[in-house]
Amino acid sequence: MNINFRRYREQQGMSQQEVASRLRISLDQVRHGEQFPAKVPMGLAIKWLQVLGVDLATAMSEETPPLQGIEPGFPYAELYRRLNLLNQYINETPPLDEFDFPTKPPLPNDVQRQIQDYYQKPNVVLTGGFDTGKSHLANSILGSKNLPESYQPATKLITIIRHLGNRPHWFNADVWIINEDFWLHEHCKPTDKDPKYTIDLKLLDDRKRCEKHRLYSGSFDILEKYGVHKYDNSKTEIGGHTAIVYLDSPLLKACNLIDLPGYSDQHDEISKDVEKANSATQIADILIVLGIGLAAGLASLIFGLFGEAWQSRLAKQIVKYFEEQDVSGKLLRGNKQYWQDTATAFDKGAEAVEAAWKENLEHWRELVSPETQSRERIEEIIKKLEVLRSFFAEIPWTLQGEG
Repeated sequence: MNINFRRYREQQGMSQQEVASRLRISLDQVRHGEQFPAKVPMGLAIKWLQVLGVDLATAMSEETPPLQGIEPGFPYAELYRRLNLLNQYINETPPLDEFDFPTKPPLPNDVQRQIQDYYQKPNVVLTGGFDTGKSHLANSILGSKNLPESYQPATKLITIIRHLGNRPHWFNADVWIINEDFWLHEHCKPTDKDPKYTIDLKLLDDRKRCEKHRLYSGSFDILEKYGVHKYDNSKTEIGGHTAIVYLDSPLLKACNLIDLPGYSDQHDEISKDVEKANSATQIADILIVLGIGLAAGLASLIFGLFGEAWQSRLAKQIVKYFEEQDVSGKLLRGNKQYWQDTATAFDKGAEAVEAAWKENLEHWRELVSPETQSRERIEEIIKKLEVLRSFFAEIPWTLQGEG
């Protein structure tokens, strides 16, 4: 329950210490309860409201204002339009026969596979120590409340959050939880002495692979049920590795968001989460590291502000901080630079393909010497190479009307 305990306390003119004394709990518990009201047990919440002179029906009827999130727009529309044009050109090209050459030249299918890499959005990865508010920050910038939050070390899964528009038609739930072997390198086996795991988001479009390694699927509730550590020993924890989440958030049109388990220096069950966090940082295009200092600073702001409800005050302070540090601007500039570099690399790739093709032609001229090949074989090779040359020469690198 998201009850505004702080506002009710301030309306009664009571201090946190007074509330703690009357509830016979510690001052830290009062502070945590005001910061994370959803984590307060129902029995304690009812007693708390009685101390504050508020009935449960009134507290439950108040609506929490929705989070706004970041709206960067859709910065890749032009790039995707160009890529779609290239894909259309390749799909409309008649199939080419296999080339029985000593060295296989690049074929249309090779170009199409390369194009798929340019459709991938950059990955924004949230990492840092336990209890630094990573999931809370993720919810804030997504404009969502779907990720479980707690002041205790909670998240135990790598949580990959993608836009709803990227969800495959067969992915029939909001959330899937998959095991670690989903990321196993294609040339490795789980029984290998030192198996290699590679996180590649393109694998999430592989239906057979996803269904093979799926442990659970369902609504966002399973993130709370299976995706966080249980401190009351009330439920058995599962050995999941990654949660795949699809949301309709404006931010996700520009990037994927990845929330990692927190780092710990403890040699216990929780410390195993560090291995997961380390494995996922390899795919970070933008890495946001939250530390204890930032968490403590946010906490001091929460406890030191007066007037409105703490959620509103905290939101204003975060917005102010983001504006002062130009966080949104840096994120957007980073995304823009990323795709400018991608477009530049794409242009260079086109030039490299042409250069490589010229080099291949020179190589074929040496291979088709009359001393080693019959005339019919030479004519067959030349014909195939001419078809391939025409394919690359007619690729629409620019849109109609552009120079």
